[in-house]
Amino acid sequence: MESFSEDTFELQELPQSLRSSRKLVKDFLAKFDLTYDKLDAYVGLFTGDKMVAGGGYQGSVIKCIAVDPIYQQCGLANKVISYLCSELWAKGLANLFVFTKPNNMSQFTGLGFHLIGSADAAILLESSKNGVADFAAALLPYRQSGIQGAIVMNANPFTLGHRYLVERAVSNCDHLHIFVVAEEKSIFPFAVRKKLVEEGTKDLANVTVHSGDQYIISSATFPAYFIKELSDVAKTYAQIDLNVFARHIAPALSITKRFVGSEPTDALTCAYNEIMQSELPKFAIEPVIFDRKIKEKQPISASSVRGFLAAGDIARASQFVPATTATYFSTPEGRMVIEKLKGIDG
Repeated sequence: MESFSEDTFELQELPQSLRSSRKLVKDFLAKFDLTYDKLDAYVGLFTGDKMVAGGGYQGSVIKCIAVDPIYQQCGLANKVISYLCSELWAKGLANLFVFTKPNNMSQFTGLGFHLIGSADAAILLESSKNGVADFAAALLPYRQSGIQGAIVMNANPFTLGHRYLVERAVSNCDHLHIFVVAEEKSIFPFAVRKKLVEEGTKDLANVTVHSGDQYIISSATFPAYFIKELSDVAKTYAQIDLNVFARHIAPALSITKRFVGSEPTDALTCAYNEIMQSELPKFAIEPVIFDRKIKEKQPISASSVRGFLAAGDIARASQFVPATTATYFSTPEGRMVIEKLKGIDG
């Protein structure tokens, strides 16, 4: 076997804002039957003009790691991962995630990462030893007796459709846990979304509202959710997100039912619901799908409410949301959010 010195390889950053760099990365990954995924940055190791190893990240997630088989024994993956970790830690990201193929698990666990979720085609690991365990432990004081159900919602904003789903769910379990997506990629900030869910359900005694944190539909577990891209990679992310929920979160609260609304228009959410129906029963969790609430012959959706707000029709938007959400629209903070929506619409 040919030996290589440290000087053999040159590390180069490949800006993903450049089409030529994206093509170089896509072509490199294709050699290993890997699909290019959305990336903030990518770094390659070169010998001459030939890229022999590389890896990138999006947010706090390291992914698209590949090494030419000829150079597998040169420790190049470690070099790439160490560089990416240093970059992300320098950005102040304490807990890093790795999305990779299952056969790479030992390599990453050897670097101090810990498995938290898996799918047929990929696994998810995190750098924090007790990250997801601590999140699950923090849920333990909210454990209730009887049949426990769960809903995960973004609530951007909380609508009468969400309220209808909650009402149907609470009639089918003894206690309902609502997890609000914490990722700040929605027009309504997380703190506002969570508050509107809390206010919109406070009359229901058997409901507890939680943050989804980094472990439920986040940039780490299900980034495709935020770009609404239906692909094989997106389906793999959906599997991982559900696996993390079933392995870590549901047991902490003894959840045995997960409720969702039917999805007639969003292909990605429809695919997620289908995957949920096949994955959750493996963990003795029953998926329950309710038909969406209809108003004016259309399912009530947060996107239609945002559309009314963007058009400046607050009165019409208010017809599709609980009074607590409608009240928020008239607050100074609510008006600022609506102005942002108008800017996006324009």
